[in-house]
Amino acid sequence: NVLARGLGVKFVDGETQDPYIHFFAHANDTIPCEPDAIDAQTVADHQSHVVLSLYEQAGEQESVSPEDNRELKSVELPFAKPMPKNSPVRILITITTEGLVRLKAEDPESGNSVELEATVSHLNEQQVEEATNQVASLSLRS
Repeated sequence: NVLARGLGVKFVDGETQDPYIHFFAHANDTIPCEPDAIDAQTVADHQSHVVLSLYEQAGEQESVSPEDNRELKSVELPFAKPMPKNSPVRILITITTEGLVRLKAEDPESGNSVELEATVSHLNEQQVEEATNQVASLSLRS
């Protein structure tokens, strides 16, 4: 089984405050898989929470612009106390054979964590073979 589309998490650039999508898995990646953990940070002093948002690639190509992607789910991780800028947040990821994505965000200081689950687009071996055969049978006409 492979992913049909890229998957990412929405972040905010600490300098410009512009939102962007960080892709941790890409179209045609084999599933099941456990992408590398993401070590994120808070972007402001006295931050009381972070929002974890899972996005799926909406267009033909991956785009870091949130508007070019489809938000699947979001969850909020509250901190036990307001955190200073650059405080760590760890994001763990698992993708099952069935296309179920599990994200877990952890606040290492307090041990607080939240989980998010969403089903994403995936192709099984037969669908991959059918799509490959369909593309292989195309011919160019001039």
